[in-house]
Amino acid sequence: MEWNKKYSYPSSTRAIVNGSRHYSMDGFNLPSVTTILAATKSEEDKAAIAAWKERVGHREAERIKNEASSRGNSMHSYIEQFLLGKMYALTKDFQNSEQHLLMAIKIKDQPMDAEYFSLALTYKYLEAYKKAFDWFQKTLKENPDHTRALYERAVAADNYFKDVDTRINYYQAFWDKYYGEDSNYLAKDMLYLTKNRISDLKEKKHMAKDKLDKANSKDSLAEVENDSTNLANQKK
Repeated sequence: MEWNKKYSYPSSTRAIVNGSRHYSMDGFNLPSVTTILAATKSEEDKAAIAAWKERVGHREAERIKNEASSRGNSMHSYIEQFLLGKMYALTKDFQNSEQHLLMAIKIKDQPMDAEYFSLALTYKYLEAYKKAFDWFQKTLKENPDHTRALYERAVAADNYFKDVDTRINYYQAFWDKYYGEDSNYLAKDMLYLTKNRISDLKEKKHMAKDKLDKANSKDSLAEVENDSTNLANQKK
């Protein structure tokens, strides 16, 4: 297959106009898709985004926005480099093909913790806690410093595992990693919730032990009474 060059596309360069992305082409500044979507957003959508920012906090919302933007840019670059690599291969320009395909591989080799975490949250909201736990584990394997994933893993474990000590241990792992004077802003609220939940679980464990001890005491007393009755009957 050969590139027939049937169409001639003008070259373009990126430009920022009034804080929004545009593409300069033949003396015109054309708005990007992102710029158009932002300009045509409905009032309902704007209100929903504002409510979301209030719910998660403005700092966290900014972090998520920047992360999403970075991933979007990476994906666009990956697609561009991959398609260029394939196009050059089809036209037998293998040197350029190699250059672009290696660049595509380099761009694609990115951590997947955000995707894993989003899927884990989806399973959590579906109350599929085993799947949620597994995907939080994958998130932490990809990014051991993912603060919320470590906390959410404990929540999923709390809802999935029956053993109280196991549930306590996952909360304790979060506490041990983030408790301290320099704990980040995202961890502070979770530390409070973690502390209360560990206390609740320990109290539950203590009450279960007391109940078991009382049951064992009753069984022992009944056994003694039964032995006494048997001994009295033998004497008769």
